Amino acid sequence: MLMARLNALNLRVTNTYFFEKTGWHGQTCLSVMRTIKLTKRMVKTLSITSSSVEQTIELGRLIGGELKEGNVVALVGQLGSGKTYLTKGIAEGLGVRDKRVIKSPSFVLINEYHGRVPVYHIDAYRLRDSVDMFTLGSDEIFWGNGVSIIEWADRVASSLPAEYLKITLSIISPSVRRIEICAYGKRYECIVERLNQRQYKFV
Repeated sequence: MLMARLNALNLRVTNTYFFEKTGWHGQTCLSVMRTIKLTKRMVKTLSITSSSVEQTIELGRLIGGELKEGNVVALVGQLGSGKTYLTKGIAEGLGVRDKRVIKSPSFVLINEYHGRVPVYHIDAYRLRDSVDMFTLGSDEIFWGNGVSIIEWADRVASSLPAEYLKITLSIISPSVRRIEICAYGKRYECIVERLNQRQYKFV
């Protein structure tokens, strides 16, 4: 069923693998050691080109369908790249029925949606740094029983757990977006592999 839905998206997919260097972000020694261990190996990455808002939302639904409690999704991309649209899809894939409630929480910083697990939607744009993120209670949220989605995650990178799913959205044209999904940690590699191992034909 997942294969059929992806084929229906009419997306172009490129599978790539790359090494990523991780900066020294003031994490605790334990967190830094875990991060270094992860980044010494290849980061499994799936690169997708979405040609419309609808495709971006549908891709989000597929990702959301794979997520479980305790998962963290870090969204990176410039203003207007589609982070909130992707979040809408992820939340729908997690069982949030009313997509009208899903919007960027710029002024309240965090929204909670009710799906098959709690969904925490965090907007880090107005946070000064990771200290603000910790003050927001990010550690309790990340290790709780829900799924966390952080927009502008690059602004609070050092507050992220050692393992998470990083999704970078880039603007190619007014309607086209390149979406890179990077897995940091085995549980997230499984999500990428479930898409990556299938032989899709994209036009």
